[in-house]
Amino acid sequence: MIGRLGRRWTTGVIVLPGAFAVRRGPYRWLKHSNYLVEALEIAVVPLALGMPIYALVYSIANAAVLAYRIRVENDALARATQPT
Repeated sequence: MIGRLGRRWTTGVIVLPGAFAVRRGPYRWLKHSNYLVEALEIAVVPLALGMPIYALVYSIANAAVLAYRIRVENDALARATQPT
């Protein structure tokens, strides 16, 4: 997933002027598909190690962080694509 973003992958929210959103690979179907993989990792790894409480707690915390992050990213993209 991250490989499709290439040089655009970062932990910061950066919108490059004149750049288009990536629409290849899994991003064709799900705008924030990399976060789906991340959420699955956060749930599956503790479950595989026999720690269901950790899986639940960290999955809930991750969902809260992702809800905020996705909102920030969508707002940044919307501002960047508005006509001036």
